[in-house]
Amino acid sequence: MKILIADDESKVRSALRFILNQDPTAVIIGEAEDAMQLVSMVRQHNPDLVLLDWELPGLSLQVPIIELLHAIRSDLSIIILSGDIHARKDSLASGANCFICKSDPPEKLLESIQSCQIS
Repeated sequence: MKILIADDESKVRSALRFILNQDPTAVIIGEAEDAMQLVSMVRQHNPDLVLLDWELPGLSLQVPIIELLHAIRSDLSIIILSGDIHARKDSLASGANCFICKSDPPEKLLESIQSCQIS
């Protein structure tokens, strides 16, 4: 599964890379630090899955980012990551496949990725 990481914090991206290295089916194809870079990389690299920070800079676009990403690739899986558990409802309502709180154990992220592969 080709995965694109989108988070503005380098420590978070590094931790996600470490976690993803535990999944032999995961191939990290790039990292984006803001919404503009994310959109460009989705167009260029055609990922299967985006790990998307709910608070990613530049998300104040006219079109909601998840809608825009699905317009580029309708079958794109999106897992929202946030430190705010209260973002779960809004992120899922906006079309994300899964929500992971950044304080959840790494196994929860890996399980969510596996469920996206099955879908």
